[in-house]
Amino acid sequence: MKIFFSQIKQESVKSMSPPRYTSDRSVLKFFSRSKDASVRILSNFSKHRVSVSGFSYASGEHAFQSEKFLRLAKDATAERSRVLTAQSDKVKLAEGPLEAKRCGGKSKAKGLLLTTEEQKKWGKESMIVQAEICNYKFNNYPECRVVLEQHPTHYLLHQENRGKEPVWGGRIKDGALVGKNKLGVVWMKVRRMNKKKASGRRPKAEPEAGREMIPGISTWPGYILFKKKREAEKARGI
Repeated sequence: MKIFFSQIKQESVKSMSPPRYTSDRSVLKFFSRSKDASVRILSNFSKHRVSVSGFSYASGEHAFQSEKFLRLAKDATAERSRVLTAQSDKVKLAEGPLEAKRCGGKSKAKGLLLTTEEQKKWGKESMIVQAEICNYKFNNYPECRVVLEQHPTHYLLHQENRGKEPVWGGRIKDGALVGKNKLGVVWMKVRRMNKKKASGRRPKAEPEAGREMIPGISTWPGYILFKKKREAEKARGI
């Protein structure tokens, strides 16, 4: 995990024209209802339990949405912290991944609207949370490792057909990627880092198929800062 986040901090992406997806570019598309059931584990909606921050969650989506409120609560005022923590607990008890997503959204009925400042903080923390979820799946579910091993060079695309510019997913249109595909990016990093670890070589930055299309990797929070923050919280008994 430390190597994974330290590599994220060190990497940067050069500005260049997006590559075209042609017949010789292998793409593995995945989402919660993929026809190939074996790849569904890469989706946060897959019903595989994950543990993050010492909590056990019914799915990656439960973990992602619950951790959002839980982590924001640590830097909030006492009153706001209670509201955020209560929403985190609500997500944990959600009946399924879709319900967890709804509780994690901003709808008045089930979700909770974040402030502008909270949205900024979560924007920086969200990739770390997602990386923790993916790493847990990789380390605890053999079927997850099999999928990544069987597709060692494929571009991993979290298929999302809605929205003008999807954030966590994307789609291919006219040979180019539409969206940021952040979930796919995290999975490709998990695959590459663990492949290097297994070979006994120190992971280093290297091109990933389609990775140059993804903006903002250089802004991911570094593991060192993340670790210091957690140690400080632990020292305060949080």
